[in-house]
Amino acid sequence: MIAHTALNASRIERPGQSGQGAYMARTQIAFTIGIALLTAPLPISAEEVGKSLDALKAAFEVELASGLGRTQSAITMNEYNFISALNAQPTVFQLVFLNKYGEVRWYRDPAQITKPYDYFVQAVKQPTDAIETAFAKIQPVSKPVGHGKTRHIAIPVVFHGEVSGIVSFQSEDDALTSLVSFCGTYRQNRAEMRKVHPKAEQPLKNAVGD
Repeated sequence: MIAHTALNASRIERPGQSGQGAYMARTQIAFTIGIALLTAPLPISAEEVGKSLDALKAAFEVELASGLGRTQSAITMNEYNFISALNAQPTVFQLVFLNKYGEVRWYRDPAQITKPYDYFVQAVKQPTDAIETAFAKIQPVSKPVGHGKTRHIAIPVVFHGEVSGIVSFQSEDDALTSLVSFCGTYRQNRAEMRKVHPKAEQPLKNAVGD
């Protein structure tokens, strides 16, 4: 279809153009379309998406499982730092962090923190059932939002074989690799962060979102 369009574009002759001028115009149009085709991003395969989701799950468990295992009632400094940094990524939207009981552990609106999931979804409508599916299947879930490129992603944090929490957000498939890179960089810098926050694993009684 695109190749056919490019071929037709090369045959366009503008009014008043003939000979060399018309040839140059057709060549320019075909060249522009060809460049657009070459520079267009390639779609991400389902296999690549799956690998990225699995990598994010592993990274989230490194950063969050210990705190969730320590206490379900209050977020720890280590979790708070990581979730806040993740939420600050330009490709992440509508992030919510739940504990294993479905209670809101982190959300940008502090009024939602500690609210049960049923209450939370009344205030903040979720676009799909990705969170429920991730809880049930104990594996990352990515579901389309509408007809665009946005995906509703839910990633379970597993501790001792059971779901201890869920991180859910909206993003796009082609942004997942950058989020995996972010997690790797964050892990490398964590030692420096702990120098600043030596009590990183202590619960924050009044932790709120940014």
